[in-house]
Amino acid sequence: MKGLDERLHSACSKGDIETVKQLLLNNPQKDLQFIGSTLLDIACRKGYIEIVKLLLNDGRIDVNKLNGNGGTVFSIACERGHIEVIKLLLNDQRVDVNQTRNTGQTPLLIACQQGHIGVVKLLLNNPRVDINQATFNHWSPLYIACYSGHIEIVKLLLNDKRIDVNKADNDGYTAFWIACLSERIEIVKLLLNNQRTNINISSADGKAPLHISCKFGRVEIVQLLLNDQRIDVNKVDNDDQTQGVECILASGSEVNLNYQLEIQIARERQNTEQGWESEENFQERKNVYKNIVELLESFQRNPNETRLN
Repeated sequence: MKGLDERLHSACSKGDIETVKQLLLNNPQKDLQFIGSTLLDIACRKGYIEIVKLLLNDGRIDVNKLNGNGGTVFSIACERGHIEVIKLLLNDQRVDVNQTRNTGQTPLLIACQQGHIGVVKLLLNNPRVDINQATFNHWSPLYIACYSGHIEIVKLLLNDKRIDVNKADNDGYTAFWIACLSERIEIVKLLLNNQRTNINISSADGKAPLHISCKFGRVEIVQLLLNDQRIDVNKVDNDDQTQGVECILASGSEVNLNYQLEIQIARERQNTEQGWESEENFQERKNVYKNIVELLESFQRNPNETRLN
């Protein structure tokens, strides 16, 4: 005959609330600290709202216990997007709504990463939720939403004045920086249109968003940045390279931007890279950088005209 734990586990997995209820009632002295948390984990994962209600009313169950994967029942519900379960848990004052997984991810960050806009709305409207709490690497919910490309969630977060738009991670990368690097063009536009965004914040090695966009060939983003009056085109990184030089170093193009020394370095890099990069890929990449160089040359000749185009 199956043991109590096994029968409870089986009934909960099937959503059989009557069996779960009878087994709990018939064993009032049973220590449910471990199995009870496992049952609640299953119910939240599968969205069995009635079983969640039943288990929350059982005082023997630890609602904040970490499961085998280092997550909480609340983080699981947020990951799966079960709105009604999340509402129920939010109304239970015992539930730690900011408790992280063992990876440092908060429930809000998980919801942002998964793209669950309804869940994000719920959490933003709950005063107990710390909307700027970050991971161990200091990745914030906004950072993750930008990196993951969830435009509507980014809009939601930007509309909340409590959000720290310029919060940086351990490497100095902000949400705007990572959006440029990840080539999330529509999100870059959103952030550029938000006056709270500091578009010149550099990473730990001194690379600003324009630096990194040039270096990785993000042509459209380079154009967007050059069109913004706030951009500091003369900002230098820790190696005293300006933002325009980044694309020269990456492309090896011979352009007249008054950086003769940097061009010489670029030639050396070109020779090195051709040793492991196919000619086809190299030429394709070089054409991308050529477009960026043309943008920078045009900007250098007439900054105001470039920004109007």
